Amino acid sequence: MVVVVEVVVSVMLLVDEGVAQLQINLIRAAAQSGTVTKSIPSEYYTDPIPGPDLFTNFPIEAEAELCRHPHLTCPLIRVGIFLYHLTMPHNSKKTYISPFWAFVDIDHEQCVFSGDGSQSLVLTHSTDAAAYIERLVGLPSKDWQRKSLIASNILQVKDLEPLVEKLTR
Repeated sequence: MVVVVEVVVSVMLLVDEGVAQLQINLIRAAAQSGTVTKSIPSEYYTDPIPGPDLFTNFPIEAEAELCRHPHLTCPLIRVGIFLYHLTMPHNSKKTYISPFWAFVDIDHEQCVFSGDGSQSLVLTHSTDAAAYIERLVGLPSKDWQRKSLIASNILQVKDLEPLVEKLTR
């Protein structure tokens, strides 16, 4: 039995140049495979803004590589921030996601944000992202949008404060 790979889903955390290059290599391999028609890159967080921050340039480089292969259908999926980041190390579910404390300092039991905290914040659980991707993979390429937002929870940053208080009691 011959197995034909038609879809590549990448879930790497682009934290350094080595991993970023692996992502580029994966895109190139998918493009050259002759069978892959759909590829989902590891670009899950937010739309990157070009600049001096090396981490934001990794997704920009990957997106540029995707554009070099127009025969691949490649949606860019945005999840905001994975919920795990805000609850570590108190999260009861096992994860391999690295801690990233944005707005929440669990160790000091406080929420820190600029201004009045009215900025919108999108939080998504990885199981919601996985369910979305599973359904997306089953759709024909023509139904894939270039950019998709998975928004399990949308709240204002200041709404985190009572949640942090509840979590740290």
